[in-house]
Amino acid sequence: MLQLDARNNLDAAKASLNAVLGYDKLVDYQLVEDAKAFPAFPLNPDPLIDTAIQNRPDLQSLQFTQEAAQKFSRAQHDQLRPTVNAVAAVGATPVGSDQYFNSNWYGAAA
Repeated sequence: MLQLDARNNLDAAKASLNAVLGYDKLVDYQLVEDAKAFPAFPLNPDPLIDTAIQNRPDLQSLQFTQEAAQKFSRAQHDQLRPTVNAVAAVGATPVGSDQYFNSNWYGAAA
């Protein structure tokens, strides 16, 4: 009875693993011994913690949101400043009467 219960628990665990991994078929997993040794943990975990905090997507999202709000605030403030525009045009008149104008060019500035 205990052996059947253990087999049933193993099959349930495999089905749960398949569901978590997103497989739609039953995959049979075989447990093997890993002969490789794990690397030693560093004595000072602070660099690992800093890297983990920098790579968190939720904290990056908050940081980008803050930067966007600052840029938006700066843009709104810049809109209060006055603007100066200048326009100039120079050209030649291809057709016209020499009776009223001495030359065939014109110029305008605003």
